[in-house]
Amino acid sequence: MNTYSRSSGRGLASFPRLLGAAWKVTAVCSLFAAGMSASAENTGKADILIGQTADLSGVQMANVKEMSDAAFAYLDKINKAGGIDGRQLKIISVDDKYDPKLSAANAKQLDEKNVLALILGRGTANAEAVIPVVMGAKLPVLGFVGGSLVMHSPAKRYFFNLRPPYRLEVERAIGQLLAQGTTKLATVYTDDAFGLDALEGFKAGMTAAKSEAVAMVSIPRGDPKVDDAVAKLMAAKPDAIIGLCVSKPCAHLVKELRGAGYTGRFLSLSNTASSSYVKELGEFSRGVIVTQVFPSPYSVVTAVSNDFQKLAAEYKLPQSYAGMEGYINARVLVDAIKRTGGKTTRESLVIALENMRSVDYGGYLLTFSPTDHTGSEVVELSIIGKDGRFMR
Repeated sequence: MNTYSRSSGRGLASFPRLLGAAWKVTAVCSLFAAGMSASAENTGKADILIGQTADLSGVQMANVKEMSDAAFAYLDKINKAGGIDGRQLKIISVDDKYDPKLSAANAKQLDEKNVLALILGRGTANAEAVIPVVMGAKLPVLGFVGGSLVMHSPAKRYFFNLRPPYRLEVERAIGQLLAQGTTKLATVYTDDAFGLDALEGFKAGMTAAKSEAVAMVSIPRGDPKVDDAVAKLMAAKPDAIIGLCVSKPCAHLVKELRGAGYTGRFLSLSNTASSSYVKELGEFSRGVIVTQVFPSPYSVVTAVSNDFQKLAAEYKLPQSYAGMEGYINARVLVDAIKRTGGKTTRESLVIALENMRSVDYGGYLLTFSPTDHTGSEVVELSIIGKDGRFMR
């Protein structure tokens, strides 16, 4: 049985038509405005408000929607079953357009609306912009998609990660590629907080392996222009390239590299593990390697995968790693709220999260503590097959 569990070492070495047109708005919107929880009883108890600042209209929109739909579907099931202690969960989603400044402003706005916590954010630079706001407001954040060292170390009381640091992903990917016979390794990185942080992991991994990169090339954040990067990479003639970028530019790089005659391997990090990435890659998806930090959405042997598949079938959602991440994010949130014992405040939620030690969701093992807010350090490699699925 391929159990998805915590590594022994620490440290770095729609709903169907769920949001409809509301998904595209740029102002605050209620998740349940479209009538998702219309069947839930009105108990007269105050709703539990949850906030989301994320890219609802920009370069990360498809990934955000894929992840959010799965999370919202799970929360809808909880509401239809009576909510938590008779209280309904309501989401307030705000578009940050993948702009860190907007993410910070949105976090302030959501704090003023007295949300219990923030979930389903995306972007390393966005997370780093949000951290000072939530620390000052004492507003818990769970499961932001990002992975800089700033997000992980030292542990920040109100910021909880479900993913390992990107540096760890890169270091382990390098180890695997070199072990498989790669001799000429290059990287292309986004010139932003995410790319620069992951680049440090690349450098550390290469140093640990006593190897040198044949090229380290940057691309602008949020800009699809990759011609210069492709020319530099082709001139270096690498056997494998590690892409430290988000889905759209990574996919564009792969297309342009293949068009230029590159026949080597291309590996991107877990932030690209989505159905939308496969669609962006199109005919060039087969053979692309992607690191994974969540259980396989296709597995028939892990309970969490089976549970997710049932939810995806019921709500007509794609079975994807992004969906799995959103589903687990929502499950951990609900579990933590329940552990507050009915006395749900921001502080009691933090205490509940910090006391979640070795909690097994049926194949995803989560551990937090007051000094460690990195819930999991598992990193595995997958490869996109001819059917567009991520295979391990």
